[in-house]
Amino acid sequence: MFLRMKQLLGTDNLILRRRFGAGGRRMFGEDAFNSMLAIERRRVDLSGQQFALMLLSLQGRNGSSARELHRAFGVIATRVRGSDLIGWFEQGQILGVIFTHVSSEPSAVSEILCAKVKSALQTTLGNRMAQAISVSVQIFPEQSNSGDSTWVADPEIYSGLASLSPSLRPVPPGGGRLMLCE
Repeated sequence: MFLRMKQLLGTDNLILRRRFGAGGRRMFGEDAFNSMLAIERRRVDLSGQQFALMLLSLQGRNGSSARELHRAFGVIATRVRGSDLIGWFEQGQILGVIFTHVSSEPSAVSEILCAKVKSALQTTLGNRMAQAISVSVQIFPEQSNSGDSTWVADPEIYSGLASLSPSLRPVPPGGGRLMLCE
């Protein structure tokens, strides 16, 4: 898969920086991760399949976010499938996980992913640190609003994705497929 990504991205235009963490898993740099996210979005748009994007961030941690999120990476890296991708959605600030090929029931997928990740973070990092990490899950492709052709996603959390869909707008209360994990 990595070789295919290099072929699709072209190594002249993008340096695929990667770091190795727990179990030899790759943590991709921001440019590489976001390029793979764009490729995955195109894949599901064409195939009709779905994937989940999980974002993890720390609130109110000046300067220590990257270090703490590296610890979260160590926890997550040992618990995801080999086909899932982990990297910086926003370098040092927001850790992203792309869960490829997920079930067709978005709310169940989101709930299961949230529960498993939050539980693993609590068990390994402790209750206090796990509660400090904000976790959200977005299922792609985004849900279309009934009756119109606009797409639903949260542009504040997914600001980097807004440019891919000009009609992107916030999730209405009680709607959409964005789930903030409690």
